[in-house]
Amino acid sequence: MLESEELKRYQRHLQLPNFTLKHQEYLKASSVLIIGIGGLGGPVLQYLSAAGVGTIGLADFDTVSLNNLQRQVLFTVENIGRTKVECAKQWVEKLNPNVIVKMHHEGITEDNALKLIENYDIIVDGTDTFRTRYLINDACIIKNKPWVMGSIFQYEGQVSLFNFENGPSYRCLYPQAPKPSESPSCSEAGVLGVLPSIIGSFQALEVIKAITGISKTLSAKLLIFNAMEYKSMQLNIDKNLANFTISSIIPDNSKCIVDSISAESIEPELANKGKQHFQFIDVRMDWEFKMEHIKSTHFPIWMIEQGEELPETIDSSIPTIVYCQYGNRSIEARQLLIENYNFSKVYSLEGGIDYWIELGYEVL
Repeated sequence: MLESEELKRYQRHLQLPNFTLKHQEYLKASSVLIIGIGGLGGPVLQYLSAAGVGTIGLADFDTVSLNNLQRQVLFTVENIGRTKVECAKQWVEKLNPNVIVKMHHEGITEDNALKLIENYDIIVDGTDTFRTRYLINDACIIKNKPWVMGSIFQYEGQVSLFNFENGPSYRCLYPQAPKPSESPSCSEAGVLGVLPSIIGSFQALEVIKAITGISKTLSAKLLIFNAMEYKSMQLNIDKNLANFTISSIIPDNSKCIVDSISAESIEPELANKGKQHFQFIDVRMDWEFKMEHIKSTHFPIWMIEQGEELPETIDSSIPTIVYCQYGNRSIEARQLLIENYNFSKVYSLEGGIDYWIELGYEVL
């Protein structure tokens, strides 16, 4: 039941054709988990809390930084250095004290995914990596939860609703994930500042439609929006039943046995678990290293290209992981270390330090 104050607050909803008191009560009774409180998650949170969603969970391990403010308008300069979930909770409390906000100061992982989503009705993805989307998708299939996807790249955004009322899953749209180094994030490719707000608003709209049933959703559809040309299109997504056979999320419990690694690159999860067996080399520029780095030796790629002498702290006979920001420069550096410095066991860190940080691993 809505209180008198809530009836006044949501008056404009209740004046809409086909939007009844029952629909508003559906919103109040619902619970939504937003994973990633950034450019996408921020506007989703703003509009869902304003709309009267009863319980909203916030999952994000990150803190507010200066370069967030170009597009993450939920935050201000005063928030820099504070956790995003804490700042977001305080924002909601000022806007709509009727909303219950639950903070989860963590990212979604193989270990916590099922527990994180199980107490919410619908999940919203506000992240910007393929890995996280597949993880959310698989966890939602196991727990039978619908989820709203939003993605942005430079001037274009995409939105869809998956696993809703027997509809298709994310794997029906994208059966296989690209490697992190092949799928640049916003921090690498850039993004027009207003685009996340547009796509995030579409995501919030999908949540409201899914909860209330007031209109058709984007289930089995992919909305593509081009901000430069004001063009949008919808593609049909066919359901593939083979993508719904997932029964459990299997964590990566493989031990880091250096001799067993045959690939040119190494996943951050494995690198972190076996980090005591490796030396790390940061091949980025000086200013990048100073911002944040993994415990490592700094040996910029331009010095490697010029054949500079190895720093005393680097031993070419020790298994080595080289990393850059996103995983591209380290691939080149790895090859040069093999050809010119006689490294025998050297691996490029997939996704670079950007992916490493996203997974919540330690940096200095």
